[in-house]
Amino acid sequence: LEPVLYAAAFGIGIGRVADRRHWTSDSVLGAAMGYAIGRTIAHRQLNRLGGKPSSGGAALGASADDGETRYLVTYRMTF
Repeated sequence: LEPVLYAAAFGIGIGRVADRRHWTSDSVLGAAMGYAIGRTIAHRQLNRLGGKPSSGGAALGASADDGETRYLVTYRMTF
């Protein structure tokens, strides 16, 4: 079932680009962010159930320096 879901998401992304509703870069970035967030959530759930610990994941942070708020989104993956 998982390959069907990936194929459906890919088809929707291609369709949105073909209809000129999204730019290709928007679709690629959205897919990468969705994968990173989904993988992180799946690993956290696996850890809660006593599975193998995760060595990567997504993180969101904010800092305020000199009156400016800066946001940082990172993703780390190890093989």
